Amino acid sequence: VVAGYNLRPLRAAASWARTHGKTCILILSVTGRVRVGKWFKEPIKSWFVRHHFHGAFVGGQLHANYLKRLGFPADLIWTGYETIDNDFYQTRAAATRERRDFLLQREGLPRNFFLYVGRLRRVKNLFCLLEAYHRYRQAHPDGWGLVLVGEGPLEEDLRAFARDLRL
Repeated sequence: VVAGYNLRPLRAAASWARTHGKTCILILSVTGRVRVGKWFKEPIKSWFVRHHFHGAFVGGQLHANYLKRLGFPADLIWTGYETIDNDFYQTRAAATRERRDFLLQREGLPRNFFLYVGRLRRVKNLFCLLEAYHRYRQAHPDGWGLVLVGEGPLEEDLRAFARDLRL
């Protein structure tokens, strides 16, 4: 089982399996949004996944659709890992709304805020988000707050940038 093909060790593992006649399953969590200037990689990806993997586990239909666009056989794609338990989150959200004022005070959060939840990585363009929020607050000094929730390699740089912008 190989968790992607974007890193050299992952491609090497898939190639080893192919060379040694072993079954190799891909775990994929990308949807195929092609970055500007990277379109030429799609035919290479298509060839690689079709020739190295015997099946794939994907997180949802968008991931499955991407593999199909790469030419991977639909009957060898299984969906369902890392899926969201909507009932769990609906129940928790309702309980949180009932305790909203207490929780806002406990966490030191503003009454109204924009919320980002995700990885703190360059691809998420969070420096642009902070710049846009800074412009918003200049125009609306009493406007909503901004809360970022996550972790990642940019955490300290984002904190420093927010301090520089006096956010």
